[in-house]
Amino acid sequence: LEEGQVNITDNEGNELSIGSGEISGDWPSVVPINDNIKISSSGKETEDGKPYWYIDGTYNGSSQELSDYYKSKLSGWNKESETSVDSNGLKSFIYEASNGSYYVSFVISDTKDKGTTIVLKVDEM
Repeated sequence: LEEGQVNITDNEGNELSIGSGEISGDWPSVVPINDNIKISSSGKETEDGKPYWYIDGTYNGSSQELSDYYKSKLSGWNKESETSVDSNGLKSFIYEASNGSYYVSFVISDTKDKGTTIVLKVDEM
């Protein structure tokens, strides 16, 4: 526990940070974190011997703008899937891409009370 945050690391090196606004120090640099994202939680875990990293947060801007930002940053990657939904004026964007080393997925959504939210995950392949 540290000022307003909880940091957990288990015996296998899995990390979880809630309320810190910080990301794992070894977050893959090929996937930037937009400067206008306020991180609520982040973590790094290992599954089947491969690490993956994730963040959950809110964005100061529109969901369309943030989705476009990440799609432009992943433009040279292989697009695996892309979905967008508009429900009563609230938009959501789901996108997955890979580059041979990493598999990235994000869900960016408008909400009625929190503004724009994002869940971003990066898996090592």
